[in-house]
Amino acid sequence: MVRMDKLEPNQAAFHVPVNVNKLDIRDYLTNLYNVTVMDVRTVIQAGRKRYNPQLRSFEREARIKKAIVTFDTTVQYPPKPNPEDFSAHLRDLSEKFTKLKLEGWRPRFPERNKLFGVTDEKAEAEKKVEAEKSNKA
Repeated sequence: MVRMDKLEPNQAAFHVPVNVNKLDIRDYLTNLYNVTVMDVRTVIQAGRKRYNPQLRSFEREARIKKAIVTFDTTVQYPPKPNPEDFSAHLRDLSEKFTKLKLEGWRPRFPERNKLFGVTDEKAEAEKKVEAEKSNKA
């Protein structure tokens, strides 16, 4: 289910597999959730084109099929999730770590240990190995 502010109170939007048709969507919602479906509208959005410099060609992302379903009653969306419940801080650190790594850096910050579950003993062993490498050079 996808939140869309532009829809009527008795409509909901879903991302569905491309090979599913309107009748399948109607039957699925009726049989599984015991709701009355009045109308189903579908649209297939083409995937965006992106340039792949390694292959020197354009690639297309996968297509997305969106279904807008009209019910006989008002749709009750589940409450919006709290980002803190999904450890947004660690997700931000993970994105930062990945970005630095892609740029060729080898980031070392204390949160790395929490992020990847590195124990203190393992961190100390890594420091010893780095010190030995620098002494040899």
